[in-house]
Amino acid sequence: MGRWTLILFLLAAGCTTENPVPGEPCDAAETCGPIGDAACVDGYCHIYDENSGHGGAIVALSFNRDMYEAAACTYVYFLLDRLADGSTLDCQRILSQEVDPASPGVNSLVANPKYLVLHWSSGGTFFPDNLIQFIRPAGSMVAVAQGYEFLNGQGSLTALGCNDEQTITRDQNVEFVIQLNTP
Repeated sequence: MGRWTLILFLLAAGCTTENPVPGEPCDAAETCGPIGDAACVDGYCHIYDENSGHGGAIVALSFNRDMYEAAACTYVYFLLDRLADGSTLDCQRILSQEVDPASPGVNSLVANPKYLVLHWSSGGTFFPDNLIQFIRPAGSMVAVAQGYEFLNGQGSLTALGCNDEQTITRDQNVEFVIQLNTP
């Protein structure tokens, strides 16, 4: 009976290896675990534990006056400054559209990008106080805002902005502005 118990235990333990563990090889964050709870850095999985906690951000979106009503909605991404292949992510790569913030090689610090509907009013081009919570801490992160012609990200990308000068700290909010321009 003890031999069969050991075999069943080993088989059950083998089944749990379907969930990647820290240090396992990877080519995208989604293969390491739930988005926002895992990252693929330099080709290896990094899993955030509960002690990592979360931070928050209060983001203001700013458009130049000539971009009044340029977008109906935006998506705001919080990304680790390292890609799955080990290369560095910065605003230059985002603004040149070399890297798409939704691509599999990008490491998201949140489960989903924040979706915002823009309500334009009498020439206002500044959208302050957008609270975004449950962001994994990162000493160096990249915040990206993409604005679209129509709601739900439909139509053309009409506005793009980035900020890579902030740090997300556990149990704290950081405040900053993302300036959006024509891509």
